Amino acid sequence: MKNTPALPYILLTFAALFWAGSSVVGRHVVGEVPPMAINFWRWLFAFLIVLTWTWRELYRNRTLVRRKWKYISFLALTSGVGFGALHYVALQYTTAINGALFQGLMSICILVTAFLLLGDKFGRRESIGVMLGLGESFDEILETMDDLRSVNVDVLTLGQYLQPTPKHLPVLEFITPEIFEQLKEIGLQKGFRYVESGPLVRSSYHAEK
Repeated sequence: MKNTPALPYILLTFAALFWAGSSVVGRHVVGEVPPMAINFWRWLFAFLIVLTWTWRELYRNRTLVRRKWKYISFLALTSGVGFGALHYVALQYTTAINGALFQGLMSICILVTAFLLLGDKFGRRESIGVMLGLGESFDEILETMDDLRSVNVDVLTLGQYLQPTPKHLPVLEFITPEIFEQLKEIGLQKGFRYVESGPLVRSSYHAEK
């Protein structure tokens, strides 16, 4: 699919439609298909569909998957099993609209849970991270900064791209610390409220600040 400015909004619209469809179908089959059966077949088909283009990546990272199986299992139980099962059980007793509306509360629940368990605080700041060393010119970096400021991004991190595996894009240039420092000063001059710029900087660098 050709990358266009409208593409993200098209995909998000379909995501919302699929999400809503889940509640509608769950309510429609009340009394005909048990909630746990709906949940099982839903996630089984989703797994098989996604597997068609992810199996190579899963195979390459099989060691990591085995090492982190506890975390993966926990995520599966709390999302695929826990969330889905409770959602379809609830739809036995209420309307699809109520089910979808309560699903909309997930963002608030995430904020509250993240604050209670991780201490994460919700704020209005918009941040983004950029990796350098892929052949970009100095002017392109400055143009990117201008584009980010035009959409009210106020926290910027700049770091050195490092090639994770031989199959990923190679590093074309190692940016010097002096250039990173210069870019930090330019970023602040352009209006960013906070800029972290250095070879080891990543998007979550000093996130607690």
